[in-house]
Amino acid sequence: MSSEAQVLAIGSAAAGMVAAVEAAELGANTLLLGSEAIVGGSTALTGGHVRLCETESQPGSRQELLEALLQSHAEDCQEDLSRLYAETAPVPYRRLKALGCREVSAPTLDALLAILQWECGVDAGPAATTVDLHNRDVRVGGDRPSDRRTMVGDEGVPLAIDASMRVINACGEPTDRLFAAGEVTDGSHGAGCIVGRNTTAKAQP
Repeated sequence: MSSEAQVLAIGSAAAGMVAAVEAAELGANTLLLGSEAIVGGSTALTGGHVRLCETESQPGSRQELLEALLQSHAEDCQEDLSRLYAETAPVPYRRLKALGCREVSAPTLDALLAILQWECGVDAGPAATTVDLHNRDVRVGGDRPSDRRTMVGDEGVPLAIDASMRVINACGEPTDRLFAAGEVTDGSHGAGCIVGRNTTAKAQP
């Protein structure tokens, strides 16, 4: 096998991980890069929350998901991308299940942390500490200076994409062989989207 990467997946959160897995299973020599010392990226920072439909804990229909997305996105999202997300939401869920991932839900944070610790083998201590610190910071009106204020960094600018996930350049044209998904494209969801980068941004004064 050649040592030269045929596919470069940047970011170790859910989007980057799944892209790397799919590329590798299709036979491409794939390299996954992340900027953080701990794997997980923005997915880890947001507690692994994924907004889906037609699952055990999120049984709503695709139409209900689309309506919820459009409403929560303050009507400033790219509707075609929200529609695509809602229409295809069950597909990545089934794929993740096939890869061995499972959906976990609980009525309270304490119950969820207990499940993560006892059933999934995840140390709940750091997660509980993170939530406590975040809640404290929100009460006083800001983040700790050492924290990242957004998922893509203070200077990050969300990428524009089309319905094929191709990155759109400054001329409004798709960039050859460059695709994007996940939080780096969160501008497509609108300022009202309560996930990832926008969640942390909303905590700012």
